[in-house]
Amino acid sequence: MKKYFDYLWTLAFTKTAKSTYLTTFGAGLNALLGFIFTIVAARSISPANFGLFSVVMNFLMILFVICDVGLSSSVLRFLPKAIRDGQKVEAQKIIKLAFLATLVIGGILAILIFLLAAPIAIYIFTQHLLVLPLIIVSVSLVGLTLSFLSTSILQAQQRFLFGVITDSSVVLLKVIGTLILLFFGKLSLTSILVVYTFTSFTGFILGIFFIGHKFLLVKTDLVLAKTLFVFGFWVALARIANAISSRLDTLMLIRFVETSQVGFYAAAQRMTFIFPVILNGMTVVLTPKFSSLKTKEEARSFIKKSVLLMSLLVAPIVILFFLSPWLTVKIYGTVYAPSSTIFRWLLVSSFFFIASSIPVTVIIYFLGKAKLFFAISVIQLMAIFIGNIILIPKVGVIGPAISLALAYGLSFILSLFIINNNFGKKK
Repeated sequence: MKKYFDYLWTLAFTKTAKSTYLTTFGAGLNALLGFIFTIVAARSISPANFGLFSVVMNFLMILFVICDVGLSSSVLRFLPKAIRDGQKVEAQKIIKLAFLATLVIGGILAILIFLLAAPIAIYIFTQHLLVLPLIIVSVSLVGLTLSFLSTSILQAQQRFLFGVITDSSVVLLKVIGTLILLFFGKLSLTSILVVYTFTSFTGFILGIFFIGHKFLLVKTDLVLAKTLFVFGFWVALARIANAISSRLDTLMLIRFVETSQVGFYAAAQRMTFIFPVILNGMTVVLTPKFSSLKTKEEARSFIKKSVLLMSLLVAPIVILFFLSPWLTVKIYGTVYAPSSTIFRWLLVSSFFFIASSIPVTVIIYFLGKAKLFFAISVIQLMAIFIGNIILIPKVGVIGPAISLALAYGLSFILSLFIINNNFGKKK
């Protein structure tokens, strides 16, 4: 028994563990601030307007992943290796290429959304009220993507404190701006979206300050660009599929149920956002480590340690499952009581989402099999879409939550199968 205790005690104070504590704290802070933002918004505007807000945010997050085109993952894959091998110029080239590509792609897509806001609102979502919100948030695409890339670069450099500060600055200013609007009685759907757009650039501004400007002086390397984009292409497709998977629920519900019902679902969904945020805080430490490992034996050892870290998130899921009816009403008010059952199903999906995080990280960053990650993501998306088509007409607003739980469970099984198959082979 003492042997296991000593092992866990030593594990708890490794450099990786300390970095994980820092990033998890940052992720937890972001989750808390984001939750405060959600509570203020949900209580200050009607469930119908909150439903519209959630549709816009989910659509924006899908576009955000498209803007990234997998470049943040390419940075996390190749930048740690360049730094480890002492290739300083190569590292600066990676940073420059990532920023240039993100700026161009994000700018083009933002202009398209701005110009096509009306057709998107009317023909895709059948909601004319979404035209102005889409126009407002189109600009935030550039800010969000550049801010996220800045954080990814700092994480790849293993400068986790600066990464946490950069990432948290966006959410902190968003909450402060929203509370100021609430204090002066100016809080509305439009004003919330304006605050969201302006604060989206905060992380980029801070990130450039921490990263420095030396990367601007190096020449653009087209051969390196091809390497980044080839790897990033498959990861980007997978990320897009995953982004759609996690947000397809509200985007499909808006066509089948009343906007107030979408608001109930969105309220429950926001309560589970803490898990992917904290999970991201943990995986950003693990990702550069997996990218730099050389042998399967090293990977097996690190996987065991990583699983112990991820298991810490299971207990909160169980507790929240039982407290769901009481907690939902306490947070949002009695009008949101229907969100309780939805919340429980979303907690089940969160469990499988967390469980698959380590296998997926290994597949992408140690095995380098981005195509397999894409395949899993497409299967997951198809399962959610088919599940929603079948379940929404039968069980209503709870249908997408059930579909998510089933699809994430399937993804977990598939990722485990791939890991076992690859680690079972001889070197």
